[in-house]
Amino acid sequence: PTSKTALIELDNEEIAQQLTIAEVKLFELVTQRELMNYVWGAKEKISAVQNILNHNSKITRWVITSILQAPSIKEKVFYYKKLYRLAKRLFDLKNYNACGTIIEGLIDISVQSIQELREV
Repeated sequence: PTSKTALIELDNEEIAQQLTIAEVKLFELVTQRELMNYVWGAKEKISAVQNILNHNSKITRWVITSILQAPSIKEKVFYYKKLYRLAKRLFDLKNYNACGTIIEGLIDISVQSIQELREV
């Protein structure tokens, strides 16, 4: 793939592996103290926990825009199925965070409003 290749065009196995590697690195940066502070409401402006939440948000937006920006219904259905299979692969890799983030994008109201995707 070239630098201009869209992420969605890559092989699901490669995407799943790279997402898993990236998330392991993000989760390794979270300290027990920071996690407890976050849970109890003492949120720091820039924290490892916030970085994970930002990462999740970017992935969800990527899923939504990949589907919505596809030029035809046929391509929207193709990307929807591809991303569903990606979520399944992430689940198999026990990367439940990325799996849930992909699913969150797939069930977004803007994606679900496409009638043809409800039949997939």
